[in-house]
Amino acid sequence: MDKKTRALLELSREPVLIIKNRKILFANSAAHTEFPDPLEGSYASSLLPEQLLCAMSQERITASSVVRGKPYLISMESIEGMHCLSFFVRKEPGESSLISPGLINSLLSTLNTLDLALEHMADTPEGGGTPEPFFSILRHSYFSLLRKILNLDLLVQLRQGTYYFRPELQDLTELVAELTESVCTVAVSGWAEIRFCPAVPSLPAFADGRLLKRLLLNLTSNALANTPKDGRVTLRLSRQGDNAVLGVEDTGRGIPPEILQTVFSRYESVNRLDQVQSSGLGLSVVSAIARLHEGTVVIESREKHGTSVNMIFPIRCESVLGMEVPEMPEGMRPILTELADLLPHDSYLPLFLD
Repeated sequence: MDKKTRALLELSREPVLIIKNRKILFANSAAHTEFPDPLEGSYASSLLPEQLLCAMSQERITASSVVRGKPYLISMESIEGMHCLSFFVRKEPGESSLISPGLINSLLSTLNTLDLALEHMADTPEGGGTPEPFFSILRHSYFSLLRKILNLDLLVQLRQGTYYFRPELQDLTELVAELTESVCTVAVSGWAEIRFCPAVPSLPAFADGRLLKRLLLNLTSNALANTPKDGRVTLRLSRQGDNAVLGVEDTGRGIPPEILQTVFSRYESVNRLDQVQSSGLGLSVVSAIARLHEGTVVIESREKHGTSVNMIFPIRCESVLGMEVPEMPEGMRPILTELADLLPHDSYLPLFLD
């Protein structure tokens, strides 16, 4: 690396590392201040989590990860075998900052739908026909509100340290396959093709199955909302050493670079196709779930080509709690809850709720 490049990197107020062959080649002054240990010449694994190092095969990524107990947003670009990492401290917002304008507008929109359905039901004369369509609208609105409240509740519990993390031994391949099948069951016309492409026939691991499903459904919902009907949304699962790589990729329009740099710290929705109104909590929930599993979330996106979001987390050989918790049957309700912003009203007929 030449002197001019070093001088430019020294001007950055944010910590910057240059890594080559998994060794730290350069660290600017801000990096030495943030990470006081000797850096140049040491292995990157002495500072960075293995889950982040696993993602260095990509050309350009944005990641949410914990380094030395502190959450960071990390931007990485790879050029000629060298990886340039810039670190931005993630300031966790207070509970009041979770109530964004996007969330308020989404809640108001759902309440307006409820009000409209109730008015139509009130105007239906006795014996004048079935109110079933309006019941479907009410059920749909209920699940839409439930999704937003559950996301808020999870984030608040995580900030307060009151969430009961419940890992159990399960086959991740089976979990994702069943989830994909359930999503395809409620798929509607106009959605992109949905498929699951596992790289391993079986992958046993201790993890909180409820949270993994929630993470995948959040990512799938976002991917479907931003991918045209002739595109694809693919759920993927693979193994890299002692880590599982679980994620969703799409062939949508991608995320603009200026938004990608701040996507984990935003609490507004990013509606790339302006089709679906969102509360903007999705990636915050995904990042929180990854941190519970000691994982890293990595986003790779190119405009007009699509987006890939992966959670890389360690495969545990034994339960964190030293005990197994029996899985509770949930049926289709988690699917109907997490996809509530995408599904039509008639998806909430009693057929799917039984």
